[in-house]
Amino acid sequence: MDNYPQVHEESQAIVLEFALTREQPARQPIRIVLDFGQQGEVVGIEIINLVFAAEQNCLQAIRETISADRQGLRFSYDEESDCLYLRLREGKSLFQKAVDGFVFFDQAGAITRLGVDWRE
Repeated sequence: MDNYPQVHEESQAIVLEFALTREQPARQPIRIVLDFGQQGEVVGIEIINLVFAAEQNCLQAIRETISADRQGLRFSYDEESDCLYLRLREGKSLFQKAVDGFVFFDQAGAITRLGVDWRE
């Protein structure tokens, strides 16, 4: 887990990897809300109803690779609203866009990869 998380960004696509998996991961589409900063950069990613759409165990790899007090990439999860928030960088969210993304799960149900492409 030393090399994780990994963030791969292109002009209008992001992939976050939280763990390497040797087995064929299960892919699931999911609705994602992107938070954009002043320069049009993605500052955060929100997934609402994550555990409802996935499994209770889905946050395991994220919790193991991202510390709550880490600089740069951070996460928070609100159980009451079942909302995951990944902060990619410092900055204020000035506008949001809901897009279709995907998550990959390992056999234990933990998210190993998350991606979104919002090119039109």
